[in-house]
Amino acid sequence: MSNLRKFPSIEQFKNVITNVRQYCKKNDQPLPTLTFVGTVKLHGTNGGIGLNLATGELWAQSRERIITPYDDNAAFAKYVQENKTLWEVFLRSVVEADVAKMDGATYAVERLEKARVVIFGEWAGPSIQKGVAISQIERKSFFPFDIKVYIPDENDEDVLVLNYDPMSFPELATIPDCYRIGSFQVKVIDIDFNAPQESQNELVELTLKVEEQCPVAADFNVFGIGEGIVWTNKETGLRFKVKGEKHSTSKVSTVKEISAEDLARISTIKTFVDTVVTENRLNQGLDKLREMGLEISVKSTGDYIKWVVGDVLKEEMDLIIASCLDKKELNPAMSNKAKEFFFAHLKTQEAIAA
Repeated sequence: MSNLRKFPSIEQFKNVITNVRQYCKKNDQPLPTLTFVGTVKLHGTNGGIGLNLATGELWAQSRERIITPYDDNAAFAKYVQENKTLWEVFLRSVVEADVAKMDGATYAVERLEKARVVIFGEWAGPSIQKGVAISQIERKSFFPFDIKVYIPDENDEDVLVLNYDPMSFPELATIPDCYRIGSFQVKVIDIDFNAPQESQNELVELTLKVEEQCPVAADFNVFGIGEGIVWTNKETGLRFKVKGEKHSTSKVSTVKEISAEDLARISTIKTFVDTVVTENRLNQGLDKLREMGLEISVKSTGDYIKWVVGDVLKEEMDLIIASCLDKKELNPAMSNKAKEFFFAHLKTQEAIAA
């Protein structure tokens, strides 16, 4: 079995919106508001350093293959070889900390002892890429952003079971030319997936600032263009990237800025829904379920939402017309608010019953 463990590609904002909506729909959950941490995205080359605990083998990899000092990628394997002992000690310590927590759970400990642990990051610096400030720093450097532990299952197939933020390991700062990318935090923002478009202009503004001046390069006293930002929600592991348009080699467009007209329309829809989908109407919907002989449970979610939306369209059509709103635009926003209320009510009832 090859030691190569590929780091998954980071998606765009629109893909994350779609994934969150599909997950919530499939699991009958209201759309969440999630906190994302933005860190500088560097334009270098993806690199990984892995340790096979069963064999003691240390390896370096690019995104697609195992590399060596004799078959290298931008001298990354050479860097790993020069610091081999330090990386072996560090990667082993990541897993040993978890073994200690097992407190004698033999099966789990045996599995951990067969683990492969890989630290992923961006290898950036002179001659790796062109057109960005980070390529002008004095020495090539490694900027880790993830640590993953893979453990064989009963069929000896590797499964990702542990995931760590390098920021949890300050000892990485003692390894030569290693800088945790989490140290270069741009901002923390909350994204409401009921109206994710409301965050787009802020994402654009922050990206343009990084594009104008790369914060990582500036820390090395080099001033110039940056690539963009990677946004991460630590609870779910969701990630997306936003790149600047000046970045000539980018194949991923930045999030487009929303016009004042569109923002006004989004705001109008939200205001309308807040005005007409009141707590009284939402509670009335619960009464209607009882009248229809339906139980107040998850399986009645669709009936509840249908009644709330239908009641608004029946009672408030004159206001909808006067506001020049399209019911096709309103329905998702009304449905989300109704679902949020319904699930909060179910949760409260469960707590009372317990």
